[in-house]
Amino acid sequence: MSPPLSFSRRRALSTAAALFIAACSQPAPLKSTFILKPARPAASGAPARAATLRVDAVTVAAPFRDRSLVYRESELKYETDFYNEFLIAPSPMLAEAIAGWLSAAGLYRAVLPPSSTLDADLSLDAFVTELYGDLRDAGKPAAVVAIKFFLLATGGAPGSFLWTGELQARRDVPSPSAEAIVGGLDAALGEVLEQLAAALRALPVK
Repeated sequence: MSPPLSFSRRRALSTAAALFIAACSQPAPLKSTFILKPARPAASGAPARAATLRVDAVTVAAPFRDRSLVYRESELKYETDFYNEFLIAPSPMLAEAIAGWLSAAGLYRAVLPPSSTLDADLSLDAFVTELYGDLRDAGKPAAVVAIKFFLLATGGAPGSFLWTGELQARRDVPSPSAEAIVGGLDAALGEVLEQLAAALRALPVK
């Protein structure tokens, strides 16, 4: 037969049980979800090119491929945010954002999203190499976006790009909060797309 528990031991167990019950009764923290949808560009006034463009595959580098927000805390240390994430995976979210932005820019006669089954004269592939909140300097948080673009003529030989380039943007944000980081990512994406539009406008018309 086990010896009876002392008063202090019984009180400790009772306190632990009460804390456990209280913790279990607390509601689980809710996740916050975000999307990237940069502000549409103002019309340039230049006539649209006769060609049609389809935004094809948008691939995201493995560290940033999941829905959770990613923070860079040192040169080699990255953290994911379990409670703050994108509403949908970055790849389809960015594909829709790029297609919608380019369509509003009026650079081509039509810009088709990846889901379109219509034929297009040109196709644009993208590889997102960076998509994170930079917290390496606690006093200067920032949002970073970098994307490699590949423009091809539909039906052209594989690898025969009409244009390719890596574009990037960095936006300082007022705080390291998830909402501030997402706002910075949205602005940085818009800046990358402005750079893309300028590069595409500079190409010779064929």
